[in-house]
Amino acid sequence: MQRIKVQPISSESFIPFGNVIEEKPEKMLKINDGFTTRVDDLADLTFLEGGTAKISFFIGKPRPLKISKLESHPLGSQAFFPIDDIEWIVAVAEEPRIDCVKVFIVKGNQGVSYNPGIWHHQLLVLEKQKFIVIDRKGNGNNLKEIDLATSSIIAL
Repeated sequence: MQRIKVQPISSESFIPFGNVIEEKPEKMLKINDGFTTRVDDLADLTFLEGGTAKISFFIGKPRPLKISKLESHPLGSQAFFPIDDIEWIVAVAEEPRIDCVKVFIVKGNQGVSYNPGIWHHQLLVLEKQKFIVIDRKGNGNNLKEIDLATSSIIAL
């Protein structure tokens, strides 16, 4: 079993897979007579074949840090943003092969959105954690799952 090294996430390193969702000073705008700051345009989301956005809560609990399965959502983006300020892990791949997997550590004040069709591991948290999730709702099969021929351990 091979080990995959975790790397810090950045907008640049995550471009092939989607967007990092975080406050960006250039996107901030004062509204409501200056009592609220709106941070616009945090992620590009795509919903294909007539899908619409749905918002959910996911409550993750720790699991073994082993990658043996990946999933993909071919008809729409999927975005995760933590409610709890706790670091978490994202494992992604452009192809569903263990040698293509990249693993990122994500700060508790950052989220991610996966581009349609990007392979990723199910939610990986280091302790119980709640997320707001924006996902596609609509007709069609928007979930593909694959068991990998070999698995890897995530090296923190």
